[in-house]
Amino acid sequence: MVYEDELDMGQSFHSVVQESRMKAEKVMRRAMAELPIVVVRPTMLVGESITGEVERLDGPYQLVMLVLGLPDDLVVPLPSFGGSPVDIVPVDYVARAAHAIGLSSKAIGQTFHLASQEGLSTRQLFALIAEAGGRRLTARNILPAQIASALMSTPGLNRYIQEPRAFVQQICTPARYDNRNTRRILADTDIRCPPVAKYVGTWVTVVNEHLRQRRERQQPFVIEAGDLEQLG
Repeated sequence: MVYEDELDMGQSFHSVVQESRMKAEKVMRRAMAELPIVVVRPTMLVGESITGEVERLDGPYQLVMLVLGLPDDLVVPLPSFGGSPVDIVPVDYVARAAHAIGLSSKAIGQTFHLASQEGLSTRQLFALIAEAGGRRLTARNILPAQIASALMSTPGLNRYIQEPRAFVQQICTPARYDNRNTRRILADTDIRCPPVAKYVGTWVTVVNEHLRQRRERQQPFVIEAGDLEQLG
């Protein structure tokens, strides 16, 4: 369990991005004595829950690309680390929650976890993605290393993926995030994080569109014989 008041606990990091955020928060905490600073920590961030709009295809979108990139006649294998918890929050929830927290005078000088606390497991996440993508599941286990290998070997997928190994390590980490500070500030608002099942379909739509555009960009340039005559 990771608590909101914890920061540098001698932990390891899955990427330099995570480590840089910890260092940045240390700077902010030193300045809290003089400035009205509030820190928010979203968990695994995804795109807008209604429109599906997203800036880049990382995080869970890598799993969607893996599922959609498999041949149609193959079933989707469940991961062997399926019991690991995974916490996902859409950017529209994070924006609303962070805005409300930032407006509260009671929030100054504190850190807030923006977590869904849905209790979703990695295995359940795979199942939701497979169902949304119209794919079948199999009970055959796959290992984290096999996922990373499949992500990198799927045609065209490596162009979209940023640090796939770090992502796989992240979803294999049995971490949960306490958000009592967030619950306290948002208790009197209507701001709640929607469950992944409500918007996982938008991930499939976005990934399919990106893959379609990429296929179109790879189409060969064809010139008909008549065109050659006109060109002289």
